[in-house]
Amino acid sequence: MKVITYSEFNRMMREVNHKNLREARAFMVFLYYSGARPTEITTLRSLNILKTSEDTINVVLDTVKKGETRLIVLRTKMPVRKTPEEIQQDNDTQSPEKRNYKKTQYKFVENPLIKEFEEHYNLHKPFPDVLMFPSFHSITRNHTKWKSVQYTDDGRRVPVTKQKTHVRNASKTTYWVKKWTGLPPYYFRHNRASQMAQAGASIDEISQYRGTTVKATEQYIHLTEKRARKISRYVQ
Repeated sequence: MKVITYSEFNRMMREVNHKNLREARAFMVFLYYSGARPTEITTLRSLNILKTSEDTINVVLDTVKKGETRLIVLRTKMPVRKTPEEIQQDNDTQSPEKRNYKKTQYKFVENPLIKEFEEHYNLHKPFPDVLMFPSFHSITRNHTKWKSVQYTDDGRRVPVTKQKTHVRNASKTTYWVKKWTGLPPYYFRHNRASQMAQAGASIDEISQYRGTTVKATEQYIHLTEKRARKISRYVQ
């Protein structure tokens, strides 16, 4: 699958339009960065989000399928490649033996999307126990009907129609996310796993992050274009 980069997602965010705009934008940010199931997001409560430091936001996700409660960490800073001038300046101030490639090539700057999410909910202060995204939470009732037969006291057979109501949590996300991005909500869950695979995360790490089994995660350990080009050097 094609991975959605930060710049591409930033362009998608310009299309977000909703009567509760700040909540809608916060919802999209969490959908992109958490890799959570849409229903896990729509049922997320404020007590599950903890601001533990200046650089991280911890989110405890209760799974809606088989699996255990898991921890998601959102980082308020993101790596950005330095300009050639900044790299040269760092090289001039450090001895060769003390140089670190990642520190030399990248710098960490504030992620404006995560910052927007943080400021919308004012995570530095106590927050009441409420749904984080109430505009995207709804309840759907499915009614199942079937024909049956009942017997009266005098032994007569009487045809009846029985009905069973299934109550399930259903999100409004499909309509809105498709309207804004042209993609289904689950695409962003798969997108996050693919990003982690490209970054070199192990299958166990991705599995734990997604709250799924290792078998269900194997599809993300695929040959990315970058990795395929690297392997092609060794084969004819």
